[in-house]
Amino acid sequence: MKKILIIIMFFFGCVIKPSITPYEKYFFKENKSAKKNVTATFLGTTTILISEKSVISREDIRLKLLENNIEIIVIDNIIDLDYQEQIKGILLGDINYKDYEFPWYYTKDVTKSDSPNSQKRPAFTHGYVKLSGLVISEFHDIFLNLIKICCHKLQMTEVDVIQGRSFLQLPLSQKTNVDTPHIDTDDKHFVMLYYVLDSDGDTIIYNEKVESKEYTVNKSITPKQGRVVLFDGGLYHTAEQPTKGTRCVVNYNLV
Repeated sequence: MKKILIIIMFFFGCVIKPSITPYEKYFFKENKSAKKNVTATFLGTTTILISEKSVISREDIRLKLLENNIEIIVIDNIIDLDYQEQIKGILLGDINYKDYEFPWYYTKDVTKSDSPNSQKRPAFTHGYVKLSGLVISEFHDIFLNLIKICCHKLQMTEVDVIQGRSFLQLPLSQKTNVDTPHIDTDDKHFVMLYYVLDSDGDTIIYNEKVESKEYTVNKSITPKQGRVVLFDGGLYHTAEQPTKGTRCVVNYNLV
């Protein structure tokens, strides 16, 4: 009897296959109209804002860059809300990572400028990767997916991280001049800025690629949670000091 049951089960298992039709709605289908769903807002001659309300193909972004010689990209909601909240919770001390609370270190002057006219800017910092490319903080792991997603958007298969850190600035009682314009390193690279919080204290990116007495503004970008800014690291840039709320930004230099 057992042999007969085994034969029957084998027969039905091999010959009678269940229909997959009811599950077709769950199959992945290429979005033929992806380009129609891309919202691209040009913020200047070399700047584009890409809104992530729908799926955006890497090809769309690549073509926009090539066609318009864009040096600055601003993408809102680069990562989903859960990931945004995880990063915010860890950096602000509300969530422990691997049983550790995120440490901040006081820095007297984040500009580290040698210029005699430079205004000293105190802030709290945390280094993930030294300029040599050496990883010095296990909290660096938090941002690996973020870096990967940014590379995916730019159709880049791989990048090297040459420096990574975060900055946290408390609001000042009154508005001051912007920080001294700078570049992060002389090596050819691009910058990835990720804003942890909504705040004031705009990032200002200039047109100049050499140190100048006067700088002309290419774009001023307001910090917004989930927003990432990718730009040519050769462009001099700076930041305004916040006066209304805490400014927290993640900064990576990639090649």
